[in-house]
Amino acid sequence: MKTASVGDLRDQFSLVEKWIEAGESVEITRSGKPFARPAPVTSREQTAPKWPDFLARMREDSSGEK
Repeated sequence: MKTASVGDLRDQFSLVEKWIEAGESVEITRSGKPFARPAPVTSREQTAPKWPDFLARMREDSSGEK
């Protein structure tokens, strides 16, 4: 687990952001004591898209069935 101080967040946020984006656990300290543990957010946009079954759709269209 990586550790960053509140000052590191202020001065070098881009570095800490890269750690989090890479899936690294980061513990934020304030006055040397653990303060927070930010984690990456998994959103629906980051998951693999569900592709339609084009072949099945073509079969339906060619047979006239719906």
